[in-house]
Amino acid sequence: MSPLSQFGSLPKSYYDVHAWADYLEILCLVSVDQNLSKGDILDRIRTIKDDVSMDGDDSEDISIEDQEEISGLGPAQMNDKWVTRVNDWFEHLSYRSCSFSNAYPFSLSGAEDVIEVTTTLSAEKELYIFLLLCANLRYCKSSISVLTRTFEQLSAEVLKSCLADTAEVHIFGTSQTEEGRYTGNLWKNINQLAQDLGEKLSIEEKDLPKPNYGDGGLDIVAWIPSGDSNSHRIVIFGQCACTEEWETKQYTATARKWRQFMSLSAGVSTVVFIPHSLRQANGGWHDKANIATVMMDRSRFMFLLKNKLNKFETSLSKKIVEQVIAQREDIF
Repeated sequence: MSPLSQFGSLPKSYYDVHAWADYLEILCLVSVDQNLSKGDILDRIRTIKDDVSMDGDDSEDISIEDQEEISGLGPAQMNDKWVTRVNDWFEHLSYRSCSFSNAYPFSLSGAEDVIEVTTTLSAEKELYIFLLLCANLRYCKSSISVLTRTFEQLSAEVLKSCLADTAEVHIFGTSQTEEGRYTGNLWKNINQLAQDLGEKLSIEEKDLPKPNYGDGGLDIVAWIPSGDSNSHRIVIFGQCACTEEWETKQYTATARKWRQFMSLSAGVSTVVFIPHSLRQANGGWHDKANIATVMMDRSRFMFLLKNKLNKFETSLSKKIVEQVIAQREDIF
């Protein structure tokens, strides 16, 4: 079975230019010649939509806001709209080429109207492809569990890179190993965490749903040892979000949420790890108004993991990336 499929599924909103840039990169990866031109993507989108958007009709693949934008446009106007969008997507790819530099597994032609896979793919470039896959799980449904597990494990390594060697960083989520610190059910793990942080529980076991083998919305926990077992220490809670619903995921690892379980006397710092390249073409944040936590997106993830590439190289997801690189599809 090919690791990537369902290429007819398009990003839901034209506002999310970074998601369309991802889509172009994925198509480029699997295309027979491993390249993609502006004309190619225009022809493909028109074919997928079967001229629905060109006629200005509603489509279940398009958000309400986008439907309103194209409502009433004639074929010529809609064609101009598509050309403008494709130009915007390639402008975003140009930004990525400069921003990720030698870690970017694609290159653009001199006129920047064709994207192609680079001839050599280093460990850094394969890490980029891994994050690209994690951000687009709709196209790799057969590998979701492996990809998300690796992403959670690598997110813990990213957080370690931000902290002193004395910091305690542990996986609290479902990708924990049998040797991990939090390996029981949720009640057992909450008890262990409260003890680790010197905090007091706010609930009893009967207050949790049955069965309680989840993670309560907390994937990674870290704290700075203070030489005693008291509360009021520096604590960091991390949440990993590979889905498009990263905005709501920001709130599952906050002090407000977790004070339902324990005291958290001095609060916590919340960090959200996403594989998306949540940027505009100028490098600024995309959708900045909805970012409410410390954000570790694809750019920051790769920067902080560049000295720990062996962690990815020894992961199960490495094989999936290799399979994707070798995959070829007649997508045009």
